[in-house]
Amino acid sequence: MTFGIRNIVGIHRLHTGKKNYLTPLLFKTYGQWSYWQQKAFDYLIWCHLAHALDFSAALLCWLWIFPITFPEANEWHIKWVSRVFLYNIALEFILYSFWHWMTHARMSPYPRGPLHERKFNPINPYEEKSQHHLLREITFTTFGWLQSTFVQCVFMWLWASGRLPYYNDFWSRPYFSIFILLSITFWREFHFYWIHRFMHPWWSVQNGLRQGDIGAFLYRHVHSLHHQSRNPGP
Repeated sequence: MTFGIRNIVGIHRLHTGKKNYLTPLLFKTYGQWSYWQQKAFDYLIWCHLAHALDFSAALLCWLWIFPITFPEANEWHIKWVSRVFLYNIALEFILYSFWHWMTHARMSPYPRGPLHERKFNPINPYEEKSQHHLLREITFTTFGWLQSTFVQCVFMWLWASGRLPYYNDFWSRPYFSIFILLSITFWREFHFYWIHRFMHPWWSVQNGLRQGDIGAFLYRHVHSLHHQSRNPGP
């Protein structure tokens, strides 16, 4: 999704004159651990905590949006569909607007402070108004959220109409539920890497479908749009 609370704290610490980006509240001795201890922590614990913001957004949707939409989702109606769309789009603009203000906006004090020197690329990509970088990123990010929302609505309809089985009591199948919850993190990383790799040239960017290079074809006609954001914001 985007950066989490840990990053907010770190940026604020830099802005207030602290030398360290973060002083961990937990696991303060992490730097003293062995290589394998650190890797075990990273891949068994931290990888899940890093997605806390994503989980919080999904949990809020489950607790707030599902109760007022799912009972009606057995049939297609603009009422429940629009609520799901509005929730997701509101979430997009609240989160990304905040992070844009925190990291790039002119009226914000943070981008002009010590954070500026800590960026991988300190050049503000949105200064060149003629390039329309910000408009492009807002537009296609919104398309992505709309696409995800459409998929969400389809599955809500499939579940509510009985076309796909589901269960809504997490603890009725505790081991299976916990396994699925934890495996989402690993599936997300695995899926992202291979789908992303699939859309890059398999052999040469000059190839096409005639050479059997589906990746090169997808890169030129689809994925190259993503690479126009060479120094993207949130």
